Amino acid sequence: MIRYNSTPIFFIKLFLIVTTETHSFQTEAQKLLKLMINSLYSNREVFLRELISNAADAIDKLRFESLSDTTLLDDAGELGIHIKFDTERNAISIEDNGIGMSREELIENLGTIAKSGTEQFFEMLNDDQQEASQLIGQFGVGFYSAFLVADQINVTSRRAGTTEAAKWTSSGEADFTVEDVDEHARGTTIELILKEDAGEFTDEFRLRDIVKQYSDHVDVPVWIVDLAGEDSEPKQINTATALWSRTKNAISDDEYKEFYKSVSHDFQDPLLWAHNKIEGKVDYTSLLYVPGKAPFMFAMTEKTHGIKLYAQRVFITDQLDLFLPDNLNFVKGVVDIRDLPLNMSRETIQENDQIRTVRNAVVKRVVDSLLSHAKKDVDSYNAFWTEFGHQMKVAYDWDQAYDENYYKLMRFASTQSNGAEQTVGLEEYVERASDEQKEIYYLVGESATSLRNNPLLEHYTDAGIEVLLLSDDFDSYIVERFKDFDEHAFKDISLSDVDLPHKAEDVITDEAETVAEDDEALLTRVKERLDGESLSDVTASLRLHESASCLVRERPWISRGVRNMLKDTHQFLGEEKLKLELNLQHPLVQRLKELEDESKFEDLTRTLLDQARLAYGSLDVDTAEYVRRVNGILTELLENRA
Repeated sequence: MIRYNSTPIFFIKLFLIVTTETHSFQTEAQKLLKLMINSLYSNREVFLRELISNAADAIDKLRFESLSDTTLLDDAGELGIHIKFDTERNAISIEDNGIGMSREELIENLGTIAKSGTEQFFEMLNDDQQEASQLIGQFGVGFYSAFLVADQINVTSRRAGTTEAAKWTSSGEADFTVEDVDEHARGTTIELILKEDAGEFTDEFRLRDIVKQYSDHVDVPVWIVDLAGEDSEPKQINTATALWSRTKNAISDDEYKEFYKSVSHDFQDPLLWAHNKIEGKVDYTSLLYVPGKAPFMFAMTEKTHGIKLYAQRVFITDQLDLFLPDNLNFVKGVVDIRDLPLNMSRETIQENDQIRTVRNAVVKRVVDSLLSHAKKDVDSYNAFWTEFGHQMKVAYDWDQAYDENYYKLMRFASTQSNGAEQTVGLEEYVERASDEQKEIYYLVGESATSLRNNPLLEHYTDAGIEVLLLSDDFDSYIVERFKDFDEHAFKDISLSDVDLPHKAEDVITDEAETVAEDDEALLTRVKERLDGESLSDVTASLRLHESASCLVRERPWISRGVRNMLKDTHQFLGEEKLKLELNLQHPLVQRLKELEDESKFEDLTRTLLDQARLAYGSLDVDTAEYVRRVNGILTELLENRA
């Protein structure tokens, strides 16, 4: 069975009414195919690993479907994979007696080249071949790696339970053909007519070495047959032992890595893995992998789950989200439950107590492994978070019970991180805070870059207090869902009633917070002038040190992602009135006191309001009018100096 990505970009939809037809790949599909063949794979031998992995998947699926329909297992013999090579024809074939494909499935699966991106993506690959080679394993195009060594590929297949067979043929150029064939055993045969310089792959010792390196762990026998030799008897060349069933100290790191590549179809090493055999209420073995890189366009693709369920090494399914929730759906691996009934239905599997027990343990194992890795290698974990962090936030079920360990995995940007990078964990934040600080301060906005320039940070920067900069879609929802972490309450610094922290040596007196009578008159005058601007109040600011004005709110800010979600469900948040704070010590505000001309007073007042709106992140500013006012103020300043 050939594995393909579930959300392809290129589609070829065909309706066949004759025995043989020729069809063309779409233009961009041709580009991707040529690019992959000529540029992306640096090691040609991987084609054999991909085709063997696909064949093993097909056999796994036959085993599962035959549990409910025994007629699918006809007289095709022992389940397994045959590698047949012919030095005289310079050809090699990989045959399996698995589930097979119908004619329609051949067209749909092999006539669609996985997923790619746009023209910009192609340009990126052409500019940097090294980067391209790191991405190839994320396209779901393992089958097409065969064109690395083949001038032509012939795929003949018959689906289990049917009598009709079909043949798909392509030379990797613009066209492919599909035709009916008279006879073919159940399963799939992939014949490669090799390139002139690929004769090494008709050498038995070379093929043995490749299988030993990449596919020795495949849980079905792999036989090799020399079609041109005197001895054409099949010889098994792999151990056919499920890697997860072996003890950990008997498995090398390289074997773990190769097994990951076979189950994930990734071409890069995993970030980490966890192999455990549990004996207790439920006896099971799990081998779990966390990838180092997200698949290309991961956030835009259909969410699939990468855990395969086995019962005593018999494949059951890989289509159910049995063990991992959506927020951890990037994890790959296998779970083998010893006493799981083999004849259970999909519904029975989902409701099974054993499954629930194992699910809880698997999720905990993944979280604990990530926590351990985060402590051992900070930079590596931060790189992982860049790849998968958004998914771990958005897809998490925040309605479930509080899980402090999962919170420890979260990373955020902060006033002490670099740029917009989310590298600060909550544990690290609390450790850096002073003993007197019992809050985790945060500020919500559209981007970490714009947040860094927000005047609301001035007081906290001067006091040496770190502030989290929450710009990801669900960041604010996360901190609002649970009110504290490690007995430190989350505090939004944009709220009007937030208690401002101070340095230990600062002495804050009541007099320092008292507004003078002339300042009160100014605030009243400004408020009257701005009547109708949906402001709840105009007050003196204790938080501004350098800026002239800012806007604060009376309720926590809701991030863009949550706002959009509420909008989609037609939930109205209600109009929010903001409070304008003025820094009474700022020269522009002092200038307001001096202005008796009502026109000039209004221009400067509205300029301070627009500046506060812009710093707040609001686009509700008449930029042309704002520029006119600023130019007027600057002109007056120049005239006074002259």
